[in-house]
Amino acid sequence: MCIHRYSSGDFDQFLNLSDLMLKYLHTLSTEFVLCGDFNVNVLKDSIFKQQITLAFKTYNLFQSMNFPTRIGKVSSSAIHNPIVDHS
Repeated sequence: MCIHRYSSGDFDQFLNLSDLMLKYLHTLSTEFVLCGDFNVNVLKDSIFKQQITLAFKTYNLFQSMNFPTRIGKVSSSAIHNPIVDHS
């Protein structure tokens, strides 16, 4: 499954809809791969990183990369991140 959040999108709405989707998948006991562009740089501490990490942790899901996935001329970030189940 792939998710994309526009950088200008409502982050709270993204978290709420993601939670509904994950809750549904969790009740099915379905195996899945979650990846996408969440537009949250997991290399930098921020309230967005804390919130998304906690939301995924609720379902035993964790970001699998801690290195840049987007590299530009003057900056780099990790905003494209596969999410894996650590159960």
